[in-house]
Amino acid sequence: MPHGTPGIVQVLSVLPRSYPGHSLLTEDMGVITGEDDCPCGRLGRTFRILGRIPKAEVRGCSDTFASPAPAPALADG
Repeated sequence: MPHGTPGIVQVLSVLPRSYPGHSLLTEDMGVITGEDDCPCGRLGRTFRILGRIPKAEVRGCSDTFASPAPAPALADG
């Protein structure tokens, strides 16, 4: 994808060498902002997260809630 073109973010693990062990297609929109031009000297692509894709389902690997749960009642004494 050309730099500056928004797209869906996919995260790949570089550890497995014989198969794509971890390939996560997120529901986030992002844009590549540069390649091998980081001021810190690190090589690779840099990107910016633009936000969630429209109508993305609220979910995740950890506990995710659409609204906060009510606080539990405390016992007296």
